[in-house]
Amino acid sequence: MRGSLLAIACASALAALCAAAAAAETAAVLDEARKGVVTIRDSSGSARPAGPDAFFQEEAVGGDILGSGIVISQAGLVLTANHAVSKCKSISVVLWDSSEFDAKLVAAEPCLDVAILQIQNAGLAALPWRTKEPAVMGETVYAIGTPAILGDPVPSASRGIVSGVHKAVERRDEDGPAPFLLDLIETDAQLSPGQSGGALVDSEGRLVGMCIGVYQPVGAGRGRAFALPADDWLQAGLDSMVKTGRLPIGRLGLQALPLTIERARRLGREPRSGVQVISVQAHGPADKAGIAVGDVITRVDGRPVRLVNELRRLEMRLAPGSTAKVTLLRAGAVQPAEVEVAVASDGAALGQKVLEFAWRGMRLRDIENSRPRESSPRVKSGVVVVDVAGGSFAYEAGIRGGNIIVEVNNTAVDSLADFEAAVKDIPDTNVVRVRTNEGIGHVQGEIRRE
Repeated sequence: MRGSLLAIACASALAALCAAAAAAETAAVLDEARKGVVTIRDSSGSARPAGPDAFFQEEAVGGDILGSGIVISQAGLVLTANHAVSKCKSISVVLWDSSEFDAKLVAAEPCLDVAILQIQNAGLAALPWRTKEPAVMGETVYAIGTPAILGDPVPSASRGIVSGVHKAVERRDEDGPAPFLLDLIETDAQLSPGQSGGALVDSEGRLVGMCIGVYQPVGAGRGRAFALPADDWLQAGLDSMVKTGRLPIGRLGLQALPLTIERARRLGREPRSGVQVISVQAHGPADKAGIAVGDVITRVDGRPVRLVNELRRLEMRLAPGSTAKVTLLRAGAVQPAEVEVAVASDGAALGQKVLEFAWRGMRLRDIENSRPRESSPRVKSGVVVVDVAGGSFAYEAGIRGGNIIVEVNNTAVDSLADFEAAVKDIPDTNVVRVRTNEGIGHVQGEIRRE
């Protein structure tokens, strides 16, 4: 009995020693990693909130701390979140030893929410990147950045796990819809205003991602924290940003929708087995390659495409000027296409939000200047039906997702603006005659009883 108690005591003591050693090791790793994380301040002293509308929505923290940053070169280059510095004309950077330097904005890419600053200080401690090992769900990570609410330009650290990968977030700013943020790491590590642009590191202190912020949509509960992956594609892109001022983001020139159960059934496909093209930019890369509205994309450069976000992620990482091999399904037959990749520029990036209009159970999108599918050569323009709510007036009229509306009450509809104008003055109770590329439907209006 005494021997058993002694063994238990020894095991407990050993476990305590191991825990203490692990804690000391973690502390040492984080102490070293924080030397590669900086605090970004508004050196003009004017107060402003930290973070765009879509992030940290519950808090409007004033003060001079704009965000955090990551040292990416010993020559004084600092990576940060674009939204933290985009509206500030006077920026300074505070290092781990409290020394402060004026900073200049070298380049920015709003589509990825990244910006690069330059400070005149050599010999900085750049964080090592973990480019060859993508983040995996469940691994332990640490978020390092400076909470603005404390007013102290000293980075803090929080621990969490990777909750998910390849996530997408739709943003908004005061000017309206903004580009999607794609391929993000989701983590439950605690973030607060001022930590945007900070580092997400692994247990060895290697950079896994750049913290973007906490996404807090209106009406949602607790927000979720996200980070941009620090992979070899981003690292190469940042080198290009320093040299050219822009990050090379690929563009195919098309919009697509996922294969829902109903849409997949009509095409004889399994759900999530591809994405259906609903819009092709006239004279764009996809158009020149012969891709048409109605085609189903199943692979890009041999990689399967099941969801729209997968297509966006693959598209974003295609090198502009290269040729992408796209596998299509058209009229039940597999068809290859070779697309010369263009560069996304001037805010017209891959994830840009598409304008929509909702009417009597339908969601509609513009396809003006789109190339029609070859099986419907008469469809040169119109409005795409994104989806139809089951049981709605449009659904009862036989209209389905993927249809193209070309006429309303005998009036031609060439664009979303035309459609809105055509239905604007129609009383809600009236039946509306709608012609699509697949036939005519009569959409019932609201029935009112006096």
